[in-house]
Amino acid sequence: MDYLNIPILANVYVAPGLALKAGIQPAFNLSNKVSVNGVTVDYDEYAPDGAKIKSFDFSIPVGLSYEYMNVCLDARYNIGVTKIADFDDAGCNSVFQITLGYKFAL
Repeated sequence: MDYLNIPILANVYVAPGLALKAGIQPAFNLSNKVSVNGVTVDYDEYAPDGAKIKSFDFSIPVGLSYEYMNVCLDARYNIGVTKIADFDDAGCNSVFQITLGYKFAL
């Protein structure tokens, strides 16, 4: 499944270069198709009792980042709040992510 995530975060600097992050992340489902061994199926066709994947998802990202000499390391966990489908056993999208980046002067 493909989602368009829009993270909205606040950074609180607790030491030089070290920031705590927290915010909200709305997400919009773009596709329910899954490919396995070259076969593509739409999840909605095989969901139990005709259940459908919801088109909107919401999570709460929390994490921390560190920046040193324009190199950034960011670790974040997105706590899923909404169920991804409208059936009883549906779970929430929860994600752990790590980002390594470099800041360029413009």
